[in-house]
Amino acid sequence: ACVALLRGQKDHKKLHEQLTTETVNMLFAYRSECATSTAAGQLILPESLKQLPLLVLSIFKQLGFRTTPDIRVDERVAALVKYITMPVSRTTPLLYPRFLALHNMSGMAGEATGVSDYC
Repeated sequence: ACVALLRGQKDHKKLHEQLTTETVNMLFAYRSECATSTAAGQLILPESLKQLPLLVLSIFKQLGFRTTPDIRVDERVAALVKYITMPVSRTTPLLYPRFLALHNMSGMAGEATGVSDYC
């Protein structure tokens, strides 16, 4: 997907449509081939497929895949190149949301400290 965007073979809207369609087709194929014994309106997924729609949506939220016009071309290209060269171990924290417990944060949480954890 990144390479297709960088080469100009696809635009962002078509890529979103294609990823959404392929995700729906995968879930439909699982339903029709593997889960035929469940009720017609019910879809029971294995653990490995339950997070697939969430992961696809989180890809859409990434800088290189957003469709908003406020992202500059150089930022988008830099993000796409980063995704291509990133090891798999770094993609998990990129796609999975981080949850923070709000009830036990200190009063300084969210304040600028001058130290950044971004490289």
